[in-house]
Amino acid sequence: MKLLTLGNGAVSFETRTLIPQEPVTTKRTGQDNGAAAAAQKGPEMNKTHRVASVALAGAAAAALVLLSGCTTSGTEPSPDDALPAMYKAVFDQALDDPETSDVVRQMLSGYHISLADFQESFRMFSQCMADAGYTVGGDGERYTVTWARNPSVTDKAATEDAMDAENRCSSNSTTGWGTVGMLYRDMTSNPKALSQAQLVRLCYQEQRIPDGASFSDDQFEQMLKDPAYNPSSPEATLCFWDPTGAKGLTIDMAEQMQTQSKGG
Repeated sequence: MKLLTLGNGAVSFETRTLIPQEPVTTKRTGQDNGAAAAAQKGPEMNKTHRVASVALAGAAAAALVLLSGCTTSGTEPSPDDALPAMYKAVFDQALDDPETSDVVRQMLSGYHISLADFQESFRMFSQCMADAGYTVGGDGERYTVTWARNPSVTDKAATEDAMDAENRCSSNSTTGWGTVGMLYRDMTSNPKALSQAQLVRLCYQEQRIPDGASFSDDQFEQMLKDPAYNPSSPEATLCFWDPTGAKGLTIDMAEQMQTQSKGG
């Protein structure tokens, strides 16, 4: 799991797992955007919003696929809303970077990410990846990156090459997808930039889940960080892994993630 920390405990996150994938035919497309920005490091327990997975084809498969995505919830972030400091820091960092392209700078200059900006950044990301020999499918909420298998290149090396291409094509000097996409998702699903512990506690309260109900905020956060802690019900597990619903997880998916986190 890779944590993309915004600060003060609220973060985006990225996971990558190996799963079987049916053979697919790689073709070039020219759509959509990508990248990932972070202001500073924070507690490793925290996670919100971005899910990605690398899918490696089996020995007989003809292609490799990188699956990535998220599900936003709530409404488009409003430019009239007071901007939390951690989001402002991400905007400032990108705008202060001389490598940030003029197009990306224009998207970020109003300290607001519109749906149109999100879609255009993803379109540019997709085109950049296509130019590098990868096919991007999806709409930015969830997307796939596909490439033809080369027998002379190991799956691990090919996956690393694809990730390198994704990083290049999502940088602020190219499409800004990492920054634009992350800000749009996080500002939409967590406009007040609450910490992960705060988001989970709100979800527990809404679902009448008793775990840590009598704890102080600090005690509740420590409970969530405790490796021995297991949510008391399937609903609690879903709150723990997807408190805002931004990732679109089901209870079964959340329970599987919980099992995997315990080494199961």
